[in-house]
Amino acid sequence: MAFQYRPALSCSIHAEGSGFIDKVKAFYARFWVAIDGKEEESCKAACAESVKSSFRADFLITKEDIAAYRVALNLSVDKVGAPADFSTVVSWCPLIQLVLTKEVKGNLLNLVHLKHSYKLLSSRKASATFLPGDDIVSTLNIVSMRIIDSGKVVHAVAFISHKTVNAQMAEVPEPLVELHSEFLIRGAFDDFESTFSIDKSTDTFVPCHQEDVEILKSRSWLTLAGDDSVSIGDHLSFELTTKKQYASTGSLSSVEVSGILFREETGSNVEVGTVEFKSHDVNESPMVAFLHQMKSTKSSGAFASGGSYMLEKPLEINVPVNALAYAVASRDLNPIYRSKYAAILGHLPKGKPIMHGLWIATKVRALAVQSFGQGLDSNVVEYNVTFDGMVYPGDKLFMQARHIGVENGNKVLSIEVVNSSGEPVISAHAVVKQAPMAFVFTGQGSAEVGMGMDRYQASAVAREIWDRGDKHLLDTFGFSILDIVRTNPKAITVHFGGRKGRRIREKYMSLTTEDPETGESVPLLPEINARTQSFTFSLPEGLLLRPSSTSPR
Repeated sequence: MAFQYRPALSCSIHAEGSGFIDKVKAFYARFWVAIDGKEEESCKAACAESVKSSFRADFLITKEDIAAYRVALNLSVDKVGAPADFSTVVSWCPLIQLVLTKEVKGNLLNLVHLKHSYKLLSSRKASATFLPGDDIVSTLNIVSMRIIDSGKVVHAVAFISHKTVNAQMAEVPEPLVELHSEFLIRGAFDDFESTFSIDKSTDTFVPCHQEDVEILKSRSWLTLAGDDSVSIGDHLSFELTTKKQYASTGSLSSVEVSGILFREETGSNVEVGTVEFKSHDVNESPMVAFLHQMKSTKSSGAFASGGSYMLEKPLEINVPVNALAYAVASRDLNPIYRSKYAAILGHLPKGKPIMHGLWIATKVRALAVQSFGQGLDSNVVEYNVTFDGMVYPGDKLFMQARHIGVENGNKVLSIEVVNSSGEPVISAHAVVKQAPMAFVFTGQGSAEVGMGMDRYQASAVAREIWDRGDKHLLDTFGFSILDIVRTNPKAITVHFGGRKGRRIREKYMSLTTEDPETGESVPLLPEINARTQSFTFSLPEGLLLRPSSTSPR
């Protein structure tokens, strides 16, 4: 790149010649993806790749790689492994390749990191996700390129795996981490013909009424395997791939959806239908609208607004005065982190270098592991970070966390990081494994009148389960569990007249227990025999407190 100095003008430094944006891209390619001895050839190849390409890279981790990384982050040097955040290092070449692709037109001096996330898929060692000697393979695909008011956003998903050998002595990848990353190229863009998104999703719901079943069957985009493929109470899941192309910031030029409908049966999924949809006349997937209307009844978590602070006082983070150590360890040699002239050319606020957002994100996750994950890297199973503001070398930051919910038995934390002026610089969500614990439930005496009836009134699914259980007990034992829970009667008489009564009596007669003295099987209710016309259950405190009423065999 060439520049001219014109002191007579208010902006004295000017880019010289045409093709400045392409030259900047080629300049960054040399920093990020150039292959030793093949610099020019490898950079040209990288800039000629398409956003529709798949990218792959191999990385053999050395002790030196991990040591340099831990030193740059001021992490304990006694540990031999690296945390899940090291995923960014091993996948850096394919990850940064996404902004070099030919469809990504924009000045890379205006590149900033928007979001970054990790999801642990497995962990061989609780204290570290990566170890020296690991032979790692990363595969990455760009899943969206969108234009927003502030610029162009490129989003990629990478899967990082450890190469291992199976029982047949064949090489197989062991998935370790799923990584998502979004970059923003600041500026004004109008090339909407290049924008797209590809979203893979799984949505679940349970039809509670026959009307729900009929609505589902009537959808033109769904082809069922048979008329009886879906019934009330089925646990259904859509696995969908949604492809969108954009006509403008807020409108679509096309939507295409394909996928499979599964029904859960004894722990496995059975395919019961297929989804196919394509349109140029809608602004959203009709499946999204349908599933929003039906909603999922298989909630995986509970969340509260706000949440309570978890730290007695905020934790301090001291940003290094120089970014060089992390730039080298992480392979991110972007000059805006080290050169004031690059920062000025990149129009950064204050015209000075900023600190790597991922240095801060990694420090925050390390503090979350230490403070809430018992010091074990594998206990922070998901970590999603958004970069809210710029951080400068030498800054002092403050971190606080809130416990906002529970998801699949794990704690969900909302983490806030501010600078010394109180300005937000990072916000994050972390999913953290709970410490081992035991829940001890009392037996007899734990019941109370009306228990569960709030959910009976509020939830159609809960109501259907209660009603199904009540019908079973009425048909089998002749009493209503709903009546017992609601009114706690002191006595209930079950009559054995007629065909139905005889069947109920036979059920009572079939109940047995073990004699504590002889060990033999004896009738549970010897008072009931073939001539018994009725039987009364009673308890002065109410039958709700009688175990045989609330826990029948």
